[in-house]
Amino acid sequence: MKKSLLRAERSFVFLLALCNILFVLVCVIASLLLHASYGVISTDSSVKRMSAPSADEQSEKYGTKYVKITGSSVIIYDDSSEDSADYISVEKGSKYKCLEEKTDPFGEVWYKFQYSSEKTGWVNQNSAAILYTPPKGKESCREYVAEVGKKYGAVGVQVAVIHRGMVGETYEYGYATKSSAPMTSDNKIRAASVTKVAVGMTAMKMREEGIIDLDQDISYYWDSRIYKTITLRQLLTHTSCLKDIPFCRTKSETLAQLKDPASYRKYNDWLYNNFGIGVAGTTLELAADRTVNSYAKEKFFDPLGMDASFNSGEIKNKSLISTLYHPDDSVAREASVSARFSKRSIGRSSAFFAGGLTISAKDLAKLTAILANDGTYEGVRYLSEESVQLMEMPFCTAVSRGHEFEQCMPLRYQTDIYGQDRMYYHLGIAYGTLSLISYNPDTRDGVVIITTGANESHDSRGIFKICADIADYIYNN
Repeated sequence: MKKSLLRAERSFVFLLALCNILFVLVCVIASLLLHASYGVISTDSSVKRMSAPSADEQSEKYGTKYVKITGSSVIIYDDSSEDSADYISVEKGSKYKCLEEKTDPFGEVWYKFQYSSEKTGWVNQNSAAILYTPPKGKESCREYVAEVGKKYGAVGVQVAVIHRGMVGETYEYGYATKSSAPMTSDNKIRAASVTKVAVGMTAMKMREEGIIDLDQDISYYWDSRIYKTITLRQLLTHTSCLKDIPFCRTKSETLAQLKDPASYRKYNDWLYNNFGIGVAGTTLELAADRTVNSYAKEKFFDPLGMDASFNSGEIKNKSLISTLYHPDDSVAREASVSARFSKRSIGRSSAFFAGGLTISAKDLAKLTAILANDGTYEGVRYLSEESVQLMEMPFCTAVSRGHEFEQCMPLRYQTDIYGQDRMYYHLGIAYGTLSLISYNPDTRDGVVIITTGANESHDSRGIFKICADIADYIYNN
């Protein structure tokens, strides 16, 4: 009898132990599943880098806002509260506006997001779930660029993407030279009027170094009195009273134009002015006593590892220069002709400043990223924040081809465009090239496009349709 009771007791203990083990396993599994179900809200705009919070801030503000996936919904709640009324259910797949990013003293990144019209919360980077449809991948973008290139009859297309201030993916379509050289990310294309932004960046750098004053009468730098007072600020914002007249090749011929009353308009109102930008570039050369090309190489091109030039004849690897094509596929300029341009001397051939920058979209994106990053790229400062602010400051409202925008120096500015709250940009068109540089200063995202031989039609924002379609697709994906 005692043996039977002993066996029963042992069985009961064994069963109890087994139950305890199973209970522990269930708890562990449940904990793992619960941990896996927490996720960071993915946002529709990139976050800005911010300083890390203090330990006190971490204990007070961070670690309280989480996201829990429950079926097709997401519940955002404060784990310090016991009131279920504080819970908010939102549809899985929604996008949320990210407001800030901070790193706590323990190295964990936290994101502040907007989950209603009035409420915000923080979620941590370690959260596992992606709560919206992932962006389309690299191959999808490449296919789309090819599709758009064909749609608008482009001979060649280069695209470079800036993501959170870094140049990332590049996409190419078509030919650098038809039937003989496919377009690559390294090919150099005369980028047309986006050149003006590079001239503006050069001017800002010279201003920082005390070489020029944006509001000084340019007669001072030409060492000769011209017919009317003109400043570099006016030239870079297209608000000088100069007419947009044909270029001359030499410094003395350009000076004669500046002394001629027939070269001037009555008022300093806005007029998109290639000649004015040529005068601005030549003025920079006279002030620095060196060519803009040599100065830009020292300050921007060489440090960024770029083979680029305001004069295509000074490209190092001339085999990478692309042929330029008109929209009817006829040749606008042979690559061999572009490669033969002689080295410029100070004040000669000011037309290059209006549109001569020869560069790849990939390298042009590096210059654009400097602006998107408030003057830095890959941790190196190229321009001061003040210089970028000067370039981005709206100077006047302008209308070109029926499309309105804010004119900056010499960037343009529009709001609510291609899914972006705001965007700085510039266009280029010459010798069959259509180009666009663009960036959102809040997200530090951008898109740079150079095309040859494409249809020259514009969208409702005044941007070439081929560039607009590609930019819109990439910004929104």
